[in-house]
Amino acid sequence: MYLKSKPPVEIGLFIPCAEDSSNRVANILAERIANETKNINLRIFTVKQKKCTNKIDELRKKQFLHSDILEDVVFPFQNSKGLSSNPDGVLLCPKLLEEKYPDRVYVEYVEDINDADFINKRIIKNINLRMAFSVRNLQIFHDAFIKAFTQKGDASLMNAHPAALPNIRGLEGPFWTRINNIDEYTTTLHIIIREIDAGDIVDYATSYINKTKEQPIAHYTRDAAPELSNMIFKQLHLQFVKKGAHNGINIQKGEVKYYTVPTIKEIDKALSMGLIITDSQKQISWLMENYSNRKKNLKHYMELLELILNHYRKFDASLSNSEYKLDKTKIKSKKHLVA
Repeated sequence: MYLKSKPPVEIGLFIPCAEDSSNRVANILAERIANETKNINLRIFTVKQKKCTNKIDELRKKQFLHSDILEDVVFPFQNSKGLSSNPDGVLLCPKLLEEKYPDRVYVEYVEDINDADFINKRIIKNINLRMAFSVRNLQIFHDAFIKAFTQKGDASLMNAHPAALPNIRGLEGPFWTRINNIDEYTTTLHIIIREIDAGDIVDYATSYINKTKEQPIAHYTRDAAPELSNMIFKQLHLQFVKKGAHNGINIQKGEVKYYTVPTIKEIDKALSMGLIITDSQKQISWLMENYSNRKKNLKHYMELLELILNHYRKFDASLSNSEYKLDKTKIKSKKHLVA
């Protein structure tokens, strides 16, 4: 369905500077807004995230978190090549999304979302900013920001929480979903209020967890990005076509608990249960499938692969490129290279 608004409006998307699931959402929304709407533009706020603590570094050694592969390798590589050198159909970094969809997608870096100057100039004075969504952004919206946004009347500020609310609040929702032996992974869209993860629930999407073919927990949010994008686009339809407000719903009952980053002991418990926290090989394969296209530009593909492998070896010394050498042996002639 083609959506349009009069006068023009902007949709805000607050995401980390470089994170795979939120960047996938940004790519899906940018394409849909550019192709399926009129007078509705997307403003992507790439938000600085907290530096890793020693605790997070320790968890990385347990392969709980991936290295900053997008920020350190993939995005700089894409930017160095430029939009024309990145094959059609691949995921793009925010900067290249802005180039691909001029006058429809805007990108700006945010050091602190609660900075008074930012709130005044970019939120209060931007009268066209009518809706905003926070996806995987770890900076907490304070009262001044929430008030500045919601005082616009029918403006909506929502968060995409990577777990079922109200049961699993806080951080690392996918991990706590699995360690609590829940059969479905849920992404919850809710209104942002002062209390964390406590606003009205406006929509949710669930997917069945196939325990006989265990997927890495760290990949849940990335795989759920298309459903989350559909939920966000549905809210645009409600706001600008039906002109109706979202209705609060509750999708779960039971104990409400706030979770934080798991400890090493809790990580070990998950591993003893046979859960897969993450998988470097699968992550590398996914990055190559989505940020490059071997058939359309083999040279681009092989350059990126080598950079990614070299980076991952810093965090996983056991990682071998033996599985990827087969790729190189299939290169028979230069005719396979596509400029």
